[in-house]
Amino acid sequence: DQTRQIVSEVDTDVTIYLLAESGYENATIVDLLRRYQDLNKHIDVEYKDIVLYPTFYEAYTEEEPNENSLIFESEYRSTVVDYDEIFVEEINYETYSFENYFDGENAVTSAIDYVAAKEFPKFYVLEGHGEKVLRDESIASLERENVEYEELSLIIKGQVPEDASCLFIMAPETDITEMERDAILEYLENGG
Repeated sequence: DQTRQIVSEVDTDVTIYLLAESGYENATIVDLLRRYQDLNKHIDVEYKDIVLYPTFYEAYTEEEPNENSLIFESEYRSTVVDYDEIFVEEINYETYSFENYFDGENAVTSAIDYVAAKEFPKFYVLEGHGEKVLRDESIASLERENVEYEELSLIIKGQVPEDASCLFIMAPETDITEMERDAILEYLENGG
């Protein structure tokens, strides 16, 4: 449902390039991309034969992506989703074996949302009072949702930035100053 909502709201043209030798395109990825095309007329898929266009990727990234990787492009920006981000391999520390899973919908939806967005929500985390630090998993989750993350010291900045979509205060160990309190209240009173 979240994918359908995000993709249905795309109002700018997005081109997805599938990088694979002709005849060796991954059938699961091809089917997935067809479904995205069916959801929105602004999404177009093009196949780039890596034998005929071996350096095509260089306009988008310095690192050569694996075969069956994807490049997403809009008028705003581009991004690469490597094959290893679609078919993910992780170690299971309980069994000490590798497990594979398909994360194509997450990867493709996030990439479409990223290239089609005119701007991104900004997530500020207050610092300077011994606050707990966001875990790497939380930061990675924000990044997958195309949310920009930044730490904020109100002592230095003096106010919550205008581009703040969210101000997160996580278990401070010391009190905030009156100036910080006033800045936070002003942010809240203005719709924050």
